[in-house]
Amino acid sequence: MPAPSSTSIRAATPPSLLGTLNSASNIQIFVTNANGITVGSTGVINAPAGLGLVAATVNASSWVGGSRLAISFAQGGPLSVQGNLQGTGHVVLLAGSGSVNVSPVQGPAGNYFSGTTMVRVIGGVGGTFSGVDFHPGDAAGSPTPSASSATTVTLNLGTSSSPFSFEGTHLRVWSLGNIVNHGVLDQVSSNPPFEWTGTFTNSGTIYGSHFFDVHGPGTVSFNGNGTSALLYGGLTNNGVIGASHPGEPLVINLPGTVINNGTGTIGLAAGNISESVTVLSGVIAGGGAILNYGTIQASNTIHIQAANFAHSGPYVNGGVFTNGSILLLSNNASDDGLLQIWSNTGNVGVQGTVTAPYDANGIGRIGLASGGSGGLITVATNLVASSAINFFTLGSSYNANVRGNLSLTGSNGTAEFFGSAQNITGPGAIAADRVLFDGVAGNINNRVGTNPLQNGLHIANGPSGNTAITISAVGTSPQAINLTVAGNATVNSGRTATFVHSDDALRPVSNAGSNLLVQTTGNLTVAQSASELEDNGTSLSAQVLHISKGFVFPGGIVLIAGTGGSGSLALNTVVDNGYTTTASAGQGIFFQAPTILSPNPVVTNGNTWVNFSVRPSVVPVIYGVATTVSSPFYTLVPDPSAFHIRSYSP
Repeated sequence: MPAPSSTSIRAATPPSLLGTLNSASNIQIFVTNANGITVGSTGVINAPAGLGLVAATVNASSWVGGSRLAISFAQGGPLSVQGNLQGTGHVVLLAGSGSVNVSPVQGPAGNYFSGTTMVRVIGGVGGTFSGVDFHPGDAAGSPTPSASSATTVTLNLGTSSSPFSFEGTHLRVWSLGNIVNHGVLDQVSSNPPFEWTGTFTNSGTIYGSHFFDVHGPGTVSFNGNGTSALLYGGLTNNGVIGASHPGEPLVINLPGTVINNGTGTIGLAAGNISESVTVLSGVIAGGGAILNYGTIQASNTIHIQAANFAHSGPYVNGGVFTNGSILLLSNNASDDGLLQIWSNTGNVGVQGTVTAPYDANGIGRIGLASGGSGGLITVATNLVASSAINFFTLGSSYNANVRGNLSLTGSNGTAEFFGSAQNITGPGAIAADRVLFDGVAGNINNRVGTNPLQNGLHIANGPSGNTAITISAVGTSPQAINLTVAGNATVNSGRTATFVHSDDALRPVSNAGSNLLVQTTGNLTVAQSASELEDNGTSLSAQVLHISKGFVFPGGIVLIAGTGGSGSLALNTVVDNGYTTTASAGQGIFFQAPTILSPNPVVTNGNTWVNFSVRPSVVPVIYGVATTVSSPFYTLVPDPSAFHIRSYSP
């Protein structure tokens, strides 16, 4: 910077500017003091060629001689700017540590500076300044180190009537610590204007889709006196974050934790509804969690995802929790609405409201998924408050806990549980036309005592008056599957098998010895599966009777209809639990209902019974498992002695 066009004021004690400071039109003013600088509310600075307020150690003689201005926070103090800077132009450099308060006086036209001004705010980050650019330079051993403790930069720029636009000022902020926004910011540029390593707390309003969209590797441009660049921090929202224009996407993608507090709204600002909202924490790097106590809303799509692969920090598993409101505001949400909530490494908890207030048919698709050791999904009582859901998927690598009432009242409403979930439990109820347990590896029940008739996971009918249930049991050890249906149901066994078929030999599946109990208050129909058996799985009803999609389960089967006082049990396909010649107690078959319709055969273990509570309309052919001459090959033999009239007794 040529010496004639600039001047530097160095003060031995912390200066406080309460009056007026003027410079010529071609002279930049730089005030430096490592102990701190204050521009009071009555202060006025007119510096049309540029202004620098630097509460740090600088090499002024080198800079005046034409080199870059080296800014070191080996010693640095606070900076507070509350005065009138409307006479400044070209570039404004504001630097301090500990606390940096940027709250200048707003002019009648909503401006804070004169003309097109490049504004650079530095919170404790060492580096060099040249022209209009700041270049962080605080690697280990650097002569321009950053502050030794965290800084908080507080911004109070813009109002609801005159938002602070980045188009004219190109504001950039570097903070070795936190940033707090109390104003109204409107971003037009596409690059994130902020870099911080602690928490960005928004207590004002932010318009724009790129403020918090940080791409890989998720690091800021400074090192914090270390050997490598630091990770971006997290976000706490107490105010409003939304789109600049209706239909814009909004992306929040940060390494740190994202918290939307009770007063916070994400996805809607002054009527500008984001078409889609994506909130990611720890997915690109770092690790955090997502906690929503306020409102997250979009027109069509909301995707919420957290991860903490390093299992470090305050939220070691990187979970997602919401007890606030999630809204899809499209009037066509039943067709194009999508809500996804996912944790790669931890739990998912939905204990708030999920609604589509402008589409009576509700949200088209909802998916929850959790992963990692001990991953748990909790669905709370008011997941659906005022709208329908057509398709709900819940995936878990470990456990899912349905604790509330999930009502899918859309056309052909489907609840799908997938992803090798080890256990699906809970006292809640699922009301849907279809319920899919797709590849479940553990138990499905609501264990409350020793009586299995009282331990069923609760299912209720959707608008059709009948729930189609698919059970694909693929565990590596015996499973307990216990379902209680309020109303009518049709059940099939999906991809469940009793044998693994390999090299023409049959071996019992890994979950042999499981137990299945399905009871309905109304009618229960046993139907063929719509899918093939799991991988190379098979059954004797498929191998010997050539019924490839019968009802198959590797263990005890209890099917009960009419617990509400009336109802029928219709066996519309073969029922097959035969996987061994000699099974342990409880591995037989029970059919119980006021009326039992049975035109199809039954396959059971070689030493177990097939029990009917009443004589069926037709006594079926019953087959028992036997070995062939060359073991381990199996076959079926008719076993009429296995037919018994006997009610189920736990």
